[in-house]
Amino acid sequence: MLFLGLVSLPLSVWAQWVAQPSDITPGRYAQFIDAVDSNVVWALAADPANQSTPVQEFTKTIDGGNLWISNPIGNAAGLSPSGISALNPDTAWVAMFNGTSGGGRILRTNDGGINWTWQSTAVFAAPA
Repeated sequence: MLFLGLVSLPLSVWAQWVAQPSDITPGRYAQFIDAVDSNVVWALAADPANQSTPVQEFTKTIDGGNLWISNPIGNAAGLSPSGISALNPDTAWVAMFNGTSGGGRILRTNDGGINWTWQSTAVFAAPA
């Protein structure tokens, strides 16, 4: 039993969380996080004080969290983000929905989030 405790001790030391600033607008927090690997992580921003107002902002790091860069998500007026899926430092998709009228869009970036393009073949259905 003592051996098992000594073997597991180093594992618990390595598994520590480190708080890192995300560069998103003050008062907001990161949610819907997608880690591509140990260096590349994308996340969407949310406003805890006003969940009914859409936030079109993302943040990402390409150096393991030493530097985070936040930018707006274009082509998303009136839409709320509901998830992000990243492939690499340049390519990611974000699912956006309309909380009032239903439906939404899938947006894709191929340039690290500078430009977002609507994927018109990815159709959202209006609520039944």
